[in-house]
Amino acid sequence: MAGAQKQSQNSTVQRSFRDLGREEISDPEKLDALEAMGLGGRLTWDDLLTSPRVLLISAAGAGKTHECRETARRLFADGKAAFFLSLEAVATTELSLLFDREQTVRYRQWLADGHSEANFFLDSADELLLSHGDFRLALRKLALAIDGQLHRAKIVVTSRPIALDLEAFAGELPFVEPAPPPNIAEDHDAEFRRIISGEVRKQQSQANKTPGDHDLQSGVRIVGLTPLSGEQIKQLAEGKRVKNIAALLAEIDRKRAWEFARRPQELIEICAYWNEYARLGTRSEQIAEDIRRKLKETGERKRHIRLSDARALDGAERLALAQVLTRKRTIRFSDLSLDAHEAEAAIDPSIILHDWSESNRAELLQRPLFGFASYGRVRFHRKHTPRTAGSWIRRRERSERPASSRGATRRSG
Repeated sequence: MAGAQKQSQNSTVQRSFRDLGREEISDPEKLDALEAMGLGGRLTWDDLLTSPRVLLISAAGAGKTHECRETARRLFADGKAAFFLSLEAVATTELSLLFDREQTVRYRQWLADGHSEANFFLDSADELLLSHGDFRLALRKLALAIDGQLHRAKIVVTSRPIALDLEAFAGELPFVEPAPPPNIAEDHDAEFRRIISGEVRKQQSQANKTPGDHDLQSGVRIVGLTPLSGEQIKQLAEGKRVKNIAALLAEIDRKRAWEFARRPQELIEICAYWNEYARLGTRSEQIAEDIRRKLKETGERKRHIRLSDARALDGAERLALAQVLTRKRTIRFSDLSLDAHEAEAAIDPSIILHDWSESNRAELLQRPLFGFASYGRVRFHRKHTPRTAGSWIRRRERSERPASSRGATRRSG
């Protein structure tokens, strides 16, 4: 699909977010259930940008890049210092060279004025890892570039749900409250004026809106994009000029395809298929197509791929079969934050894919087919495991069946 189409995919849809707390991060099944039902918080960008450090974690196709790029564009158009940057570019290029002329002027004004805030949207930590970049060093480069101004910088980092060193985010880009101005003369009426002006009430209201888990990773607020609501699905379908939207929604309901329709990128493909064929595939066809699509990379990530589609499918099938046979629910991605029990409970891909290089195994596990389990582990989405494992078994059976038997099967079919 063309990049321009993807960028305009949800320009008229106002997305919302939900805070991810300690329990949800450690319970991916709960996250899946919330996504499937379209449930979650109703935070807006205005809510998110009250936090100095935000980590936006969502699956491929959820719209992270689009949301950050468009929000940076909107804030910049409003006269604010707001910049959308690729983490990969930050890691490899001097910050000042990443801005165009107008952005450079705005950036220098922000550095010079000493009081206004700037918003930096750093896209795709997972893409940085795919290019073998160093997440911590990329953040350190940004910190050095804006040295002394971190208290005036609000920073959003996006990532697919993979193992990510969150301590690096908090450690390399710490938020420190600026020192208060010196108290020249004590003002006995200051507190009274704060109360009657509503400032105290506003601060209390903001404190109530901020979940206790926001200090989960030393001040980093972790959020996810809320799946598309029914109304948002209608809006996007209208933007794609779907004929008979009511019929499409009824077909989505009949084919139990809401879990696909609630993700913008997949909804766009559903709309295109509907416009061409006026129907949707069976549930089995939907899952098979979902697996095929989630083993592919799109956009800028395609520059870094080494695995062919066929080899990626073979590796996924072998891991899925191992998961079924061992009844282990997760796959080790890295040793990050894994204790001995967690490491033992996860499949070791270096054993299953012993004939693969470490870099190829890491690339496979960063494909959208694999979801976040906990830091240091990934997993298949539940509906994909039996289908992917079964695909390997059927392919193996076909390859081992005598040629005469295969010919007889084809003639009888």
